Amino acid sequence: MLPVDSLGIVMIVHGEEFGEDSIFGVFVDHSRCGSVLNTYLSGNALVKLGRAHCKIATLQEAYALTFKDTFITSMERFKEEIKEYELLKKKKLETRRCVFVV
Repeated sequence: MLPVDSLGIVMIVHGEEFGEDSIFGVFVDHSRCGSVLNTYLSGNALVKLGRAHCKIATLQEAYALTFKDTFITSMERFKEEIKEYELLKKKKLETRRCVFVV
């Protein structure tokens, strides 16, 4: 479990303990839409923020798995190809040395 996921779970649990009348139970968004300032109130803020943290943790885990499956796997394959190339190069140089010695 990621730390952000743990934080999200704690926020959800404690947010559910507060009532709707608590200051932690109101979510105020001061986002700008063009030049108009929108403000709205809705639901339990800690619960919503906790759920957002849990979703972020899920996305981070998915990203890490995808990154490992794609980029790191291809880099390991590239590393093996480089090793193979180095062996072939070394073998070719050894055969050239033998030709010059004779």
